[in-house]
Amino acid sequence: MATWRVQLKPDSAKGISYKDLLEFCKSNQIIGVGWYLVEGHTDDYATLRNEVYAIEAYKGGESSALRAVNAIREMKPGDLVWTRVGGDASEYYLCRVGDLLWKDRVVTDEHRRHDIGNFVSAKWVKIGKEERVPGKVVNSFCASRSAQHVYEVDEISKMIWNTFSEPQDEKYELPALDMSAFWNMIGSEELECLVFLYLQSKGYYIYSSTLKLSTAKFEAVLTYRDGSHLAYPQVKRNVALHVEDYISSLANAEDKVFLFTTSEDYGQKTHSQILCISREELESFMKNNSKILPNTITYWLEMLHD
Repeated sequence: MATWRVQLKPDSAKGISYKDLLEFCKSNQIIGVGWYLVEGHTDDYATLRNEVYAIEAYKGGESSALRAVNAIREMKPGDLVWTRVGGDASEYYLCRVGDLLWKDRVVTDEHRRHDIGNFVSAKWVKIGKEERVPGKVVNSFCASRSAQHVYEVDEISKMIWNTFSEPQDEKYELPALDMSAFWNMIGSEELECLVFLYLQSKGYYIYSSTLKLSTAKFEAVLTYRDGSHLAYPQVKRNVALHVEDYISSLANAEDKVFLFTTSEDYGQKTHSQILCISREELESFMKNNSKILPNTITYWLEMLHD
């Protein structure tokens, strides 16, 4: 079983709105991408690549077409596909791939009109707003690809499918999930919020005017409660934050930099003014301060422990 994400984008479908495309896919119980000039059905990557490269209309953009169509080609029954509509990304859906696969598709004029020529059958379930979607899935939509694999969210996506799908829908068997899954569930904004709450519990206050500065190297500027020094937090997911890259940011001997990344990769160097927050510290903070956590965080904690 694999998890994917597909961005529905009717870019070349004249007279077809994003809503039209969404309703077409839902009513026909399919999920897929465009590039309807790809007419092959053979389940062979080399043959698909040669066909895409031979189509004049795709010259210059053949790699985008190949990546997207190949993702649909690789989908198997029981796979899960996250999707949202490009023009109105406020609602997310989760689709379970059915028995009709890419090689079995029959492309009609209506498929071409809606620019959805490469597809698989799928049962659709509405999940809702971004806060109900795993953070790693939401981040995957930042990439320009129409379709791609999303790693490390299989069990979370199964759990969400089991929760939101209809009672008669087939469910997944799930192992017990521990807190390591939480760090792929939580969204980027919630992750920042969690770190800010943690630092405030340590005596730091936020200068709200410094939040979300587009040119800032840090998430905000904080001051310690006695005014003795400033603090600069940086929060990321699934990437390295090396201590050595932040030494030059220290303006004086009292200021501090706080780093947190879900990967917990802080490099080899250490520095007395650069403090690396562990996942264990934040997990302990959440356990002991559950009443002050926002609903967007307790949602994931409750789902994890149901």
